[in-house]
Amino acid sequence: DKHMVKKRNRINKKFFLIILFIIILFICLFKLINKPRYKYNEKISILFNNENITDNLEDDLLQKNSKTYMSYNDVKNILDKSLYFEEETGYIITTGNKKIAAFKQDDTKIIINGSNKECLDMLLNEEGKKYINISELDEVYNYEINYIKDTNTVTIDNLNKKSVKASIKRKAKIKLDAKYFSKTIENLKKGSRVFIISEDNSYSKIRTENGNIGYIKKNLLENHETLRDDYIEEEHNFPEEGYIKYDITKKDISNFEKRLDIANLVLKEAVKKDKMYVKILFNKEENSFEFERFKIEVTPMLEECGIMISFN
Repeated sequence: DKHMVKKRNRINKKFFLIILFIIILFICLFKLINKPRYKYNEKISILFNNENITDNLEDDLLQKNSKTYMSYNDVKNILDKSLYFEEETGYIITTGNKKIAAFKQDDTKIIINGSNKECLDMLLNEEGKKYINISELDEVYNYEINYIKDTNTVTIDNLNKKSVKASIKRKAKIKLDAKYFSKTIENLKKGSRVFIISEDNSYSKIRTENGNIGYIKKNLLENHETLRDDYIEEEHNFPEEGYIKYDITKKDISNFEKRLDIANLVLKEAVKKDKMYVKILFNKEENSFEFERFKIEVTPMLEECGIMISFN
């Protein structure tokens, strides 16, 4: 009858509205999930070998005059455990595997492996803390250091580690996790280049050129290119003979400038005698700290020249 028809129509209408509401809710949730999460960091983020270590820093990074500054303590904790401030000369001394650099406050040069390089603003003092211009130290540490303005992110990549890039086949969404319904962190166009961090059966963990780290389906990547492979240094055993000895027991190694002079003398002696192995002799226990600094500072200089050094 008429009453039953009206009742059925009301039920159908309610059911239709409920279904419509569910569809709209699903669409809104889907758009919310796929809205890029990261746009611009208020403070500078740092990716060190594709790991976000921003929260591990003691102090925020600074970006001034297109240069990136990291606090003294953070450089010591992250980039160079042997970082040293020498009060007598005012030098901050930092070393990599084959480079040593020294610089002072308000100086216009940086000394790298004994040679001067023009450089302004290597040090900043902010709120009583020293900040080091790490943008100028990439060659010392053998890192590639870049600042990405769009996302306020600094990336630091070890040039001794393997690096692979690939292209995006078509427009794609980069996800926070390796799941389809995970949050979208960045939308990429076809042809965009990304760094491959790791891969599993279906997803690749990648880093975009904006410095965002996320996941994408493996089948959306093509044109893989290996920029560099892992660097494995050849092992060399110090020979039992055929080396030169250099005794520094009576030498003054009390500060960086004096240690640098002696390092240059050792280098000249090795070149003059055409020897690739040098044994440094030192027999004073009371100067053990200065000798430890000498070992730290002379080793990279000689190794860059292909000279192996031993200490006794």
